Amino acid sequence: MAMELDYIFRILILLVVVAVVIGLILSFKDQISNMIGQFLKNLGGNKTTPQFPKLIDKGTGTFTSIEVVTYIQSCYSAINTMQVAERISTDCYILKGNFNANSAGILQGISDSVLRSKVIISADFSKGVAVVAYQDPQGNILVR
Repeated sequence: MAMELDYIFRILILLVVVAVVIGLILSFKDQISNMIGQFLKNLGGNKTTPQFPKLIDKGTGTFTSIEVVTYIQSCYSAINTMQVAERISTDCYILKGNFNANSAGILQGISDSVLRSKVIISADFSKGVAVVAYQDPQGNILVR
């Protein structure tokens, strides 16, 4: 009989502990969820956040209009994968080298009409340097 009472008290204590733990989890579920999300984000290396600016140095090589379009599209895609609240003005690519590119050729190479309307080109390609940047909050891609 004493063994049965001991067993019943152990189960009762275990049930009380489980109830307290469940109550704590329910009380702090938002904080626990945020903490787990942050942990998983850090564990995964925060892959969604692009690492900019990236220097692309061709030395004596030449950038064509199509290559500049590729960097514009890459910058636009990378920024659009981020949450709206995380988007800030940033330089995506710094292109160094010779340029066989012009504004008309670049705009013509962009097939997406929405992106084309967001691209502003003010670069002097004869200087050997161009920067592809995202401008917040307008959402434009600048080539300067």
